[in-house]
Amino acid sequence: MLKPTIFREYDIRGVADTELLSSDIVDLGRGLGTLLQRQSGRSITLGRDCRLSSPRLRDALLEGLVESGCEVTDIGVVPTPVLYFSAVHLEANGAVMITGSHNPGEFNGFKTVCGPTTLHGETIQDVRRIIEASAGEPIRISCTAIRRLPSAVRSSCWATIPAKLSASIPRT
Repeated sequence: MLKPTIFREYDIRGVADTELLSSDIVDLGRGLGTLLQRQSGRSITLGRDCRLSSPRLRDALLEGLVESGCEVTDIGVVPTPVLYFSAVHLEANGAVMITGSHNPGEFNGFKTVCGPTTLHGETIQDVRRIIEASAGEPIRISCTAIRRLPSAVRSSCWATIPAKLSASIPRT
């Protein structure tokens, strides 16, 4: 079970190897997917940073999102502004970025977009409550699409980000 302390004001974050276990992140994916579908819709873009724990967290989160019924477009390893751009450009209902942001390397976390804004405050606590309320319930498996965004499309995103912002973000 995920610790309540990882549900912060503006993100969901913890020590990757001890607080963000794969089985718990599947539950997080189900909870986020449920909330996003209730508030904005099924289509979600998913991105990640280059931390060593990010691929594992992506796999587990993706499993939970799909089980909840979300249609996920995996845009790969990108900086957070590109994820935000992808949500608008691809007309997604939401987006999740797996990133440790400015925190030390052993940390990782999740920033979430729901409709036109990011999840924060009490809405992040709503995700926790959804997960806690569904513990032990049967899993509803749903057939959904998982798309991988080709690297050429990811690269073209750089052309649309203002040059000043693009110059300040390392390309991955």
